[in-house]
Amino acid sequence: LEALQQPVPEIVQESLWHSAIVSYCKCFVKSNARGVLKSNDILRSEPREARKIHNLFMAVRNKHVAHDDNALIDARPGFIFALPEASYKIERIVCAVMLAGTVSQEWAQPLYQLVSAALVWVDAEFEKLCEQATARLEPESFDVLNSQPDAVYRKPDISDLFSTRATITS
Repeated sequence: LEALQQPVPEIVQESLWHSAIVSYCKCFVKSNARGVLKSNDILRSEPREARKIHNLFMAVRNKHVAHDDNALIDARPGFIFALPEASYKIERIVCAVMLAGTVSQEWAQPLYQLVSAALVWVDAEFEKLCEQATARLEPESFDVLNSQPDAVYRKPDISDLFSTRATITS
């Protein structure tokens, strides 16, 4: 957790925070390699608020960090029309990613380098997917393209942690 106070990019800080949460929470989750701690035993002499915080961290681990099935992170694809005089209709496929981070401290340099390398790969894969989506959309008429649902986003809050976000189907 001390590394969270170092000046590093936000994505690294979030990753370190996730690692800290997972490291803490895994002690309370079934494992084939070790015993499981029971929060009631560990927190018995602690104030009631400690159990609420423990449960919140377990929910962050289970619904955001480990399984990513809530509205704290989401992505919405879309497209930008080409100018009217262009010979094609789709100028660019875009994707807006919305992340309601769970930490706000500083981050660590070595992990940043690993994340940066991963982002290079992800960007290349994203470009491939954009090309595929453009090829699928380009034959459609402007009317069909314009009738697609708007990308709508509402900034989530911590209460959204317990709700499964909607998924996009093709």
